Amino acid sequence: MLHSRSYLLALLAVIPSCALAAQQRAIDRARSAFMQHDFAAAEAAYRDVLRTDTVTAHRVDAATTLASLAWRLRGDTAAAGRVLAEIESIGPAEARLERARMLRASHAY
Repeated sequence: MLHSRSYLLALLAVIPSCALAAQQRAIDRARSAFMQHDFAAAEAAYRDVLRTDTVTAHRVDAATTLASLAWRLRGDTAAAGRVLAEIESIGPAEARLERARMLRASHAY
């Protein structure tokens, strides 16, 4: 009985670390693609981060980078605004700062 309880506790300790490792891999994959200027892969990976990651800092980073790619590369300020609106509640300062950059660059202030 004691052996099975120890096994169960060890298993429960490993499961969260596996989830965290998967989240870390997603954000690392996104950042790596971005730094290699593979923007299509970066966008897909950042969307994966938004969809699956539970770390607030990762989600905010993903959203602000997706917004930046939308308006800087494609000139799509509407898509950028939608992405920033999604994270307004968890990263208001970052969302507002990226929105201000976008509005200034597009002379829409």
